[in-house]
Amino acid sequence: MASHNPKKRFTITELEEKSRATGKQKSVFSPNGDVYNGQWMNDWKHGWGTEIKQQSGSKYQGEWKFGKPNGYGVYSEWISETKQYRKKYIGEWENGIKHGYGKFFYKTEAVYEGQWCQGVKEGLGIMYCVNGDNYEGYWKRNTIHGLGIFRLANGNQYHGSFEDGIPNGMGKFYNYETRKVFEGFWVKGSPVIGTIYDFETDKAPTPSTNSIPEDILVDMGMVFLRTCAHLHGEFYY
Repeated sequence: MASHNPKKRFTITELEEKSRATGKQKSVFSPNGDVYNGQWMNDWKHGWGTEIKQQSGSKYQGEWKFGKPNGYGVYSEWISETKQYRKKYIGEWENGIKHGYGKFFYKTEAVYEGQWCQGVKEGLGIMYCVNGDNYEGYWKRNTIHGLGIFRLANGNQYHGSFEDGIPNGMGKFYNYETRKVFEGFWVKGSPVIGTIYDFETDKAPTPSTNSIPEDILVDMGMVFLRTCAHLHGEFYY
């Protein structure tokens, strides 16, 4: 009868000894089962290396600095259904979190590419949605905020100012079906006052038959009153 050789089990002390390293070392095991392959400096992960987490199966491959991802790196998650890794983030890191320029892949297959600050979307970036919509512009703490362009899958576009994810301030909305543009002031996602005019009317699939004045009279005092009232849920005329 063939003898049975069970897989060797390391004691905590042995694992701790195996996890100590200085200089270059191929494989280092942590007591919790994590595995690191790469460069070291004075017992710190430092340089280029790959770490696989035992519990989640996630993998980070890239640059390290004093034990944390720092510089360029790729973070991937393990998909048990396909038995494959799926890239989650490709880009720059600082002190273990996303910081700088990077590309993030959502489970919905949406993609964000742009600037990050301390782990959140901050600065210029582009979000590509699964339905064909996309936004290109400024972000603040993971939210669309500042100047940007929102392009709808049907061709319509908004160019202008955003606040907390919705149009707010001066902006233009292009309707590519009627070839009409509204240019004016927006409050909490709604156009308040401005001008409607035509553009590229020869290309409009369904041209408007309505007579729309070229300009709408703008009274700045009234704009202020209407805006204040709108913020409180009512209008003054």
